[in-house]
Amino acid sequence: MFDSHTKNLISLAPSLDELNLDELAKELTKTYAYIVSERIRLRDLEQSPFENEDLHKTINKMRRLAFSYEAYVSFLPERQNRASAAFVAGSAHHVCLMAKKLLSKESSPSVLAFEGISTEVC
Repeated sequence: MFDSHTKNLISLAPSLDELNLDELAKELTKTYAYIVSERIRLRDLEQSPFENEDLHKTINKMRRLAFSYEAYVSFLPERQNRASAAFVAGSAHHVCLMAKKLLSKESSPSVLAFEGISTEVC
């Protein structure tokens, strides 16, 4: 899913425990494909409500990844690999947003406020 420049950008992100940066681009792509396939499956089956334990575990993993890298970007602005951390955080947030839309039948408005910013805006 990512071109070679983007894969390089991802591989330069700060390292985190139990995270293989060389495989992170593949993991983000795999997660994206998984969520898209679940969305298609749900649409084809027309099920409601949708519950999938594996999807919830995947979302939780992506949330931790997104917030961890977001913290790097927010609290360590002088880091040389800040752009890489920001890209990974944004990619993980995007995957979480896709999953949230898959799991929710309700539409929620985007928020841009002093207290916080919606994931889709980030």
